[in-house]
Parts: sequence; C-alpha cells; structure tokens
Amino acid sequence: MVSLFITLLIASTMAVCLGQEYKKIKVYEHRIYAHKLMLTNLSSKQVISKQIIKNQKYQFDQEKKKLRVQIDQEVYQIVW
Repeated sequence: MVSLFITLLIASTMAVCLGQEYKKIKVYEHRIYAHKLMLTNLSSKQVISKQIIKNQKYQFDQEKKKLRVQIDQEVYQIVW
C-alpha cells in the first residue's frame, strides 16, 4: 500500500514538472519564431506582416526604431 502511494506521488510530481517544462518550451519557441520573423523582415525587401507558424498567428509591426511581433497576448519587441 505504501509503495503504491509513493508511486502515485512520484508520477503526479513528474506530471506537474513536465507540464511546467512544456510551458517553458512553448515560451522559448514563441521567442525564437518571433525573432526569426523580425530578422527575416529586416533582411527582406518585402515585409511579411502576418504569418501562421504551428497554428499560432504571428503579427509583425515595424516603426522607426522598433520591431514588434505579437503572438496572441504576448508581445516581443526590440527597440534601438
């Protein structure tokens, strides 16, 4: 009985930890694609303002000294 409890405790702890790691991976993945979109638009003559990557809508905006990519409610920007 005790070993079953310990096994369930370990399994639930691992499930929670893996869920948190997947959230972190998703955030890093968004950042990578946002920066990739910024770099692509900087080096290209034609600006891609909207793009869908892995079922996520990325929207690019460029102002005088600011690059900005919005993904749902997250905003990644570079100001110089």
